Amino acid sequence: MAEHIYNDVPVMIPGFRFMDPKMIDDEPWKLPVPVYSMGGKKPAPFTIFCEEYKYFMTDSRKALKEELERYGLEMPEFSKFKPNPALAHSVRLKMIELGVCWSIAKKAGPHLINYYTEEKGAFYFPLKTDEDE
Repeated sequence: MAEHIYNDVPVMIPGFRFMDPKMIDDEPWKLPVPVYSMGGKKPAPFTIFCEEYKYFMTDSRKALKEELERYGLEMPEFSKFKPNPALAHSVRLKMIELGVCWSIAKKAGPHLINYYTEEKGAFYFPLKTDEDE
């Protein structure tokens, strides 16, 4: 079976920001971003945005270990991984599309390893780099 190894895979990660109500005038449809509101007595306006992250993705433990070694990091034991229900849906879909189970977000250096399969679900392991110290 061939190994799948992908570097710098672009994935759009959604997020949201609360907005200062003073930013919203009488013509909110003219703002450069869409505005939504969480109801209630005092509505909280917010906007949804996407940010591109680059990922290393593979189905090979060997390739993952080699990628971690590039940053002076060791491959952790799988028993140390924690459940990750917050793994972005867009990351999950990209991993399924590429046929991989491992990914490392590379924004500002590697900060965590994701493991995901449809059968087992999503898990992560936080990485510590020299920049963290």
